[in-house]
Amino acid sequence: MQSEDGWAMASGSHGFRVVRWTGRRRATPVGINLALGAAIVVAAALVAGLLPADRTDARLTVVALGVAVFAAVGVDVPAVAAAVAFAALVVNGFLVDRMGELGWHGRADLARLAVLVAAGVAGFVAGAALRLGRRRRGGTGDGPVRRRASAPRPPYAGS
Repeated sequence: MQSEDGWAMASGSHGFRVVRWTGRRRATPVGINLALGAAIVVAAALVAGLLPADRTDARLTVVALGVAVFAAVGVDVPAVAAAVAFAALVVNGFLVDRMGELGWHGRADLARLAVLVAAGVAGFVAGAALRLGRRRRGGTGDGPVRRRASAPRPPYAGS
């Protein structure tokens, strides 16, 4: 099991102990990703709120796109799961019902939740695939791809 700070852990007879340093750290802490996901969901809901109230499907689509974009950029399972749950509450309370009042609408709510989950999963898979492709091409997966120079640099002449 690998912790967030890059240490690989293994269980022993006395609990967990450090086995080795993997050299990898989380790019962004989960808490920052949670806040970013919430901000994106709120921004998407504000944009969706500009659409007519009877266009619930269009409003849901705007929020689902926001969730998918966040999932693709963040690629963080706990943060994406929290963003999907938060988006479901925001859609139900502000875009379907009014004034933040949550209600149960049966299958319609389940369908809306399924759309948000599908958007989160699709965004996560797309983002993970892009990062994997960058790593295979020699990048870190967290930023732009860095290619090696075609010719090696000459050694420093001053030593």
